[in-house]
Amino acid sequence: MPGGPVRQPWAVPKRFVLAAGPTVGPFSIHLKQDTLSKAMSTTVYTAHPRYRLWAVGASLLAGLYAWELRRGFDRFTLFFFLIALAVLAWALRSLLSRVQVEDRGVTLRPPLVAPTSVEYRQLIGVSQDGRWNRSITLIYHPRLENGLLDLDQARTLALPSLVNQEELLATLMARIPQ
Repeated sequence: MPGGPVRQPWAVPKRFVLAAGPTVGPFSIHLKQDTLSKAMSTTVYTAHPRYRLWAVGASLLAGLYAWELRRGFDRFTLFFFLIALAVLAWALRSLLSRVQVEDRGVTLRPPLVAPTSVEYRQLIGVSQDGRWNRSITLIYHPRLENGLLDLDQARTLALPSLVNQEELLATLMARIPQ
C-alpha cells in the first residue's frame, strides 16, 4: 500500500496507559498511547522472566521425583518431591502476578488470590532486598475499617522481582510521605 503499513485500530501497543476519556463507539474507556490522563493513569509491571526458568526446573525435578516414587516408595524422595512442588507453586504464583501502579497507590494482583492494595499515604518505607532475586518490599500502615490508618501497626508486602523494577522503586521512593 502507498504510504507505508496501515495500523489496525484493534492492535494494542506494547506499552500503553489506560486513560478515561470520552465515549468511543460502545466503549466508555479507550487506550491512548504514551499519554497521561489527569483522571486516571495505570502502569502494569510484570514478573521477571527468571521465574519461568525456576518453574521449568521445578517441574522437571517434580517429574523425576514422581517417576522415582512410581518405581518404589521412599519417604526421602517424597519429601523432595513435595519441596519441588512447593517451589513450582511459588514460581508460578510469582510469574503470573502483576503489580499495578495507579495515581493513588500500588496493587499486587497474584493469581487465584484477592489483590492487595497499598495507597501511597500508607507507606512507611520501601526497600529492595535479595542477592540473586532482588525484589521490592513495601512497609505500610494497615487501614482500619473506617478508612483511617492504624499507626500502631506495620505490615509488609513483598513484590515479586519485576521487569523495570528500578523505575517502580524510584516512583515509590518519591511517593513516600514525609
